[in-house]
Amino acid sequence: MSVWDCYFESPKINYNNVNYNTEKNHIQSLQKGYEEDDQDYLTLFASGELSEIGIYLQGKKRMSSLITRRTNHKLPPTVKSHKQFISYVTRANLFSDVFINLSECKEKEYFPCILFKHHFAWIDKDQQEGIYRYFTMEKGGLCRSFSVLDLVSVANPDLTSIELVRVGLLELLGCEYEEYAWAVEQKARQKKNQATIQNSGKEWKNHFPALYKLTKSYMNVLYEMMKNEAIHPLLMKHSYKKMHAVYISTRHLNQLIGTDASTISKAINLFSSIGLIHKIPPHDKDFPLELLNIGMNIRASTIEKLELQKLNSKTINKKEGEINCRLITFYAFPLYTDELLTKVEENAKKLLMAKVTNIKKINEKNIANALGKDIAKTIFFEHKEIMKEVSKRVDRSNLQKEIVDTDGQVMLDEEIPF
Repeated sequence: MSVWDCYFESPKINYNNVNYNTEKNHIQSLQKGYEEDDQDYLTLFASGELSEIGIYLQGKKRMSSLITRRTNHKLPPTVKSHKQFISYVTRANLFSDVFINLSECKEKEYFPCILFKHHFAWIDKDQQEGIYRYFTMEKGGLCRSFSVLDLVSVANPDLTSIELVRVGLLELLGCEYEEYAWAVEQKARQKKNQATIQNSGKEWKNHFPALYKLTKSYMNVLYEMMKNEAIHPLLMKHSYKKMHAVYISTRHLNQLIGTDASTISKAINLFSSIGLIHKIPPHDKDFPLELLNIGMNIRASTIEKLELQKLNSKTINKKEGEINCRLITFYAFPLYTDELLTKVEENAKKLLMAKVTNIKKINEKNIANALGKDIAKTIFFEHKEIMKEVSKRVDRSNLQKEIVDTDGQVMLDEEIPF
């Protein structure tokens, strides 16, 4: 007969040498053999979150049976991304490597469960997805299974996200892969940049006076952008020339700091012109196609929304009857080294010499006069040129028009900072 593998995507696994009761007897059988202090077990085992199971085991002083250890595991060279790492560790039997108490347990052999009293357990691969799992059950009762990532989460209830669990397992295995190393580098950059901005009042005033003079009134915009970037998942497929690319809505920044969208847009253009921010050109061939599709989806959703609202004549192209709606902008932040800040200071001086002393004077003409046309083009994108190049890469027939921006809002044309 088959083991009833509930609450998981894995299929039922057959063991001909074990007899189990029918489903209607499962709940009854779970209540057998437990003391009063285990009365929460039934609900917990059937539907409890991994972190709840970990806390439960801690309370019952059973966590000593789930001890992890560090190893020097060698990943296959084909494992380069987060997704490939997850696929590998769940399809390799790593339980004996990671958990001391499972070091002698062989695949498909029964042994006393290290988590729950009166249970027996076994390690096997599910038949559908090929994922190795730790199966546990009481005879005639419910069966629950855990991947190696699940057990790491149970052993460490403080690991509250899949990212933290993934990193926790990676540290136990003592290895790394390309996307992980890149993500570590990006997090270090984020931390250093935020610290630089927090100390900018004193440091920049003394060492980069032109930069300080131009930006001091708008540093809250830059700081909030950096905080926003830090909460975005670090995925190499969303990187541009190895820089973390993110979309940050001016609507969202407006809600955070109370500054109007127009001022925020001009402040962003100021930071971009001197080199504190990179505005990523969506028509560049190296721009990630997935992000481009996101931008096109948001644009399609915006157009549909604005058409329903019957836009005024200033927004509608009367000649063609089409709405002029631009793509959203993605940004990247370079590492704020002394060398970079020295170059930024030189750009700030050029702007001040050209009498661009505040964001009200930030426009394409003034930037071109002070810093050159090439710099201006990286800040003020030509919409028609963008759409011409973008259309070559994106199949518009596949757009999902129901997708909107990351804040759940539709972006209006005047709120997009370019």
